Amino acid sequence: MTTAPGAAAPVVTAGPASPAVPAPRRPGRSPATGGGAPDGPRLPRWLRAVLPHTTPGRLRGYATGLVLVLSAFAVLGAMSVAARQSAAADLRENARLSTDAGEIHRLLADADAAASAAFLAGSVAPPELRQRYDEDIARAAEYIVRAAESLSAPTAAAPPPASGRPTAGPDATADPGAWAVPPATVADCADGSGGAREQVCVLNSQLPVYTGLVETARANNRQDFPLGGAYLRTASQLMRDTILPAAEQLYRVQSDQVRQDQERATEVPWAAVLLGVAALALLGRSQLWLFRHTHRVLNPGLAGATVLVLGTVAWLVTAGLVSSERLQRSEEQAFASVRTLTTARAEALQARGAENMTLVLRGAGADFEADFVDRTALLDGREAVAGSGPDPDLEALREEYAAQPLGGGLGDAAGLAEDGAGRELVARADQAMLDWRVVHQHIRAKDDNGEYPEAVELVGATAQPGPEEDGAAPAEPVELTDLTATTAFAALDQALGEAIQHEYGQFDRYSASGQAALAGLAPALVALAALAGTSGLVGLNRRLAEYR
Repeated sequence: MTTAPGAAAPVVTAGPASPAVPAPRRPGRSPATGGGAPDGPRLPRWLRAVLPHTTPGRLRGYATGLVLVLSAFAVLGAMSVAARQSAAADLRENARLSTDAGEIHRLLADADAAASAAFLAGSVAPPELRQRYDEDIARAAEYIVRAAESLSAPTAAAPPPASGRPTAGPDATADPGAWAVPPATVADCADGSGGAREQVCVLNSQLPVYTGLVETARANNRQDFPLGGAYLRTASQLMRDTILPAAEQLYRVQSDQVRQDQERATEVPWAAVLLGVAALALLGRSQLWLFRHTHRVLNPGLAGATVLVLGTVAWLVTAGLVSSERLQRSEEQAFASVRTLTTARAEALQARGAENMTLVLRGAGADFEADFVDRTALLDGREAVAGSGPDPDLEALREEYAAQPLGGGLGDAAGLAEDGAGRELVARADQAMLDWRVVHQHIRAKDDNGEYPEAVELVGATAQPGPEEDGAAPAEPVELTDLTATTAFAALDQALGEAIQHEYGQFDRYSASGQAALAGLAPALVALAALAGTSGLVGLNRRLAEYR
């Protein structure tokens, strides 16, 4: 439109506003994100379901971790419990084998004491002494066979019986030492380890040699040949230098095995406990994450899994602590007392044999008397009291010995005994030990004064009973003047035997209860872990279902 000169400019009125035209967006951006996320093709559902930054992926990650941790917890926990149960069973079995080894030592030492006592009785030994010797040897042989079977130990071939040579008369060999310890046989047993197999082999090979020497000594003694004493001395030296040390080492090896079993049976299953704690941490983290993202306070499935895992870990820890306490107590206290008492009983038997051999050798037994002094010192820790003439004041001697504090093996046993019955048995053994010391002092006074028949009479060799059966009623008290070494020693041996049985009963109760504390735990642990895993997966899958 043309406007004339000088005319007013037309007024232009504004019409309705036109809609704004959107600015062109840059390619590659999504309108829904306001320029945030790329506008490329959508990710597949399966990939979005497993990516950790997505909610389904996070849930599946928790589920996978829970399954893996609980599976490892169940497997390692069950394996550790089964291993501890096996170690507890081994502990009880090896304790039995250790007791058998101690019985081998006791029977052999008693057989040696019976052989020397029979020799003291004269050319015709009392039948009860012969029977006692035979029974001791037979029972010891049975225990050795059992030990060999338990160890599957190869045994050395036994040497030929003594009947292969003249046993009495002028044609018998004048060198009894030629019968002792065939070097090749003992060398064949040695494997350098000093273990149970080697000791069983030594016992198997040397026991027939010992019995052959004893039979030869008896044959000579029946005919009043002085060579019998030499054979008996050689037999006793073989017993003391080779056979009894092998039995003692066998007992020591088996006892050490008990200690190792106790250590294995009380090991803490740290791996299983840590995995249980890890499972609890994972369950707690997953529930906290769900609360923050869904504002749901409780997930029943995960809460149930948490309770199950917590209960399982608590059971594992509690049962393990109870089992460890009882098994540790069984080995460190009850079985330690058994070891101490068994050693004391063996020392007493060897001292008894040394006492007899001192008289058998008639003035040539100084070494055996020194051995008696050393072994009795190991028994009660007391020092020998000097006597006064051939007829010492026995009551005064006993008071002097009783004034000395109890030590040695009996003192250790008194300290280890944990109840009144055990301490009473040790006190009985101590009283018998005091009696034996006094009688032995009287024997030595008579022998040193040239009163050999009176000394032999004080030994009581002509009417010598064997050790009393464990559990039999204690013998009635006897006046010191009427006591013999036989009756005093029998009272000591009986008290020690009963104390060993009592302490072993304590061990058996503690070890059985320690083993029972783990009963059923391994399968229950697997079942509870599986149930906890199932509960946790159910809880997580309910949240996953919301994203399908």
